Order: sequence, then structure tokens, then C-alpha cells
Amino acid sequence: MRTVVLLGNFGATNIGDEALLESMLHLFSLEKNTHVHVLSARPDDTMHRYGASYHITSSHLFPVGFRSLITLPQCIRSLWKLRSEATDVYFGGGGLFTDHSSLYAVFYWWVQFWFVRLVLKKPVHIIGQSFGPLERPLARLLTTQVLTRVASVSVRDDSSAVLVKELAPMCTPTVLPDLAFSYPLPTHAKTARKPLRIALSLRPWKDTHHWEQVILSTLGSLAKSTPIDVVLVPMQSIKEEDLSILEGMQRRLSALPNITVRMEHLHSFAEVAKLLSTCTLSIGQRLHFLICSLRSGTPCVALSYSNKVAAIMNEADMPVLFEPEEASLTSAVESITQDCKTFEKRAKEFASQKTKESEPLKTMVAL
Repeated sequence: MRTVVLLGNFGATNIGDEALLESMLHLFSLEKNTHVHVLSARPDDTMHRYGASYHITSSHLFPVGFRSLITLPQCIRSLWKLRSEATDVYFGGGGLFTDHSSLYAVFYWWVQFWFVRLVLKKPVHIIGQSFGPLERPLARLLTTQVLTRVASVSVRDDSSAVLVKELAPMCTPTVLPDLAFSYPLPTHAKTARKPLRIALSLRPWKDTHHWEQVILSTLGSLAKSTPIDVVLVPMQSIKEEDLSILEGMQRRLSALPNITVRMEHLHSFAEVAKLLSTCTLSIGQRLHFLICSLRSGTPCVALSYSNKVAAIMNEADMPVLFEPEEASLTSAVESITQDCKTFEKRAKEFASQKTKESEPLKTMVAL
């Protein structure tokens, strides 16, 4: 029996990161005689979500904060038991090594990597990650220490591959689509919706408060000629402030004439996809909200906060906005609503192509 350990931002109530985890669980479920152990911020939640479907086990990530030190003995015991069973570690998904807001994220995942590597002493494979931006010398040093000690590296974009080669010239990173394109998504038939239905998802960022005002003005103007049904979709429940931002938007949108608005508290990528399949279009910041929209065949307008968002949405030929300007957002929404079928076809074809390009991941997890 092969036992693999999965390391990543799992159990943190981020729907995108949970989609990456389930994508990996699905890939490993295709391998015979393979057991998966997930290191999670909330092992009970991880077991509740995936224990029955994928027959996994789960234990705590290494506690970095003072309040989580209570889990340290249990964390060490659980991982120590895996020493003789584990064969590989897969360090998966998302943009973990970036210092765009602070050094903490890089330090946190550097600690997690070293803890797992020193305790298990097994090969570590980086899968489906993006790297950068890394502006601080210490962030680059810590990331280099990880890259020079892994068995293999796959990244989800070309700019990450360039950065990996710069930091660790001996690495030969493989570029493959985001793991969310491998998510085992049920098929949902799109239905025509009247009035215009728009899904909206925002995240904390330096320009978010400007985007809020632009979105309010744009939707308010559009609602003068057609009723609009707005569905708010927070993609993370704790730590990040997605929910509080959208609660503020809900109050302000409710005051506008000809607009109905509601909040949807969803828990999985599949639930978000099902909702998006009923929408005319989506407007969002988080990458996996936008990928979910594409996979649902729903056109999207990306409010880009990073190169990773801009790159994939440009490739999908969807509107990408960099500055919070009402004229640009109005133009993007109108271009989709005036030619919705073309944009829907574009979204479906792009998502389908990316799913096909993800096939090498099956070989990668069979190492």
C-alpha cells in the first residue's frame, strides 16, 4: 500500500484551496492501493468533507502561531506514525510563496515544508503552485531553500516557471494548468435567466474599496434599463474578509432600485459551479472563482489584482480590468450581455482545453 501525504492550505475554509485538495484526492483515487493523508488546518473539517468519499486520514499542520501550539504534540505524534508508511509528500496548489502583503506567508510555508521533510524524510513534490511576486531578499532565500530540496516541481503559469529557474537553476519546472481544471465537476445545464443575473465575489485588497464604488455605480446605471439579480459569493469564511466586504455590498445594493440581491453561503467548488451555471455572467477577483465560472460555461469579468489572474483570463479571452473605472466595467458587462452565447462558448471551450492539458497530472501523481 502506497501512502502519500498532502501538504497545502487545506482546512482554511477557502473554497478555491479546497478545490485544489479535492482535485488531488480525485487524481490519487485513480491510483490503486494508494492511501492519502492530508495535513490540514482543521482536520475534523477535512475528514467531514472527504473522509467517506476518498477514505483519507488527516492531522494538523505544524502550529506556527501561539494559539495553535496546543496541537503540537498531536501533530508530531500523527506525523511520526507516518514515517514508516509514507512514500511521498505532495506540496500542492495555490500561490503560497509570495510576499505581496508580508513575509509571513513565505515563512509559514517554509516552516511547514521543513517540518514535514525533517520528520518524514521522504521526497517532496511541488504540484500546481505559483511563485511570486517575491520582492524581499529573505523571501527569495527561504523559497530557494525549498526549491533546491524538492524532488520535482510543477507550476501553473509561465512566470512562476521563470522565477523558479531564476531562484533554483537546477530545477526543471513543468507548467500545467491550475489544479482546479482537474476538479471532478458534475455537469450542470445552463438555463436562461430573466432578469439579468450577475454573480459577484470580492476579496480584501488595496483597491477593493474603489471597486465597490465602481460596481455600485455600474450596476445602478444598468438597472435603470433592465432588472438585475445580484448573487454574492464569498469564497473564504475565516481569516480573509470576503464575507464582511460582501455584506457591506449587500446593504448598499439593496438600496438601489430595480436590483434584487442575496448572499449565498456555499461550501464547495461544485456548489459554486452549480450556482454560476444559472448566472448570465460573473464579476470577481479571486482566481478560483473565475476558473469556476469558466468551467460552468459562464462568462466572467476579472478584476485583476495579480499577474496570475490577468494571465489566465487574457488567455481565456475574457474581459480583464486593472483599474477601478466605471466606464471600463460598464463596457465589459455590456459586451458580454450583448453577445452572451459567444462568450459562453468561449468559456466552455477554454475550460475544456485546460482540462485536457491537465492529463499529465495523472502521470505525475503516479511517480
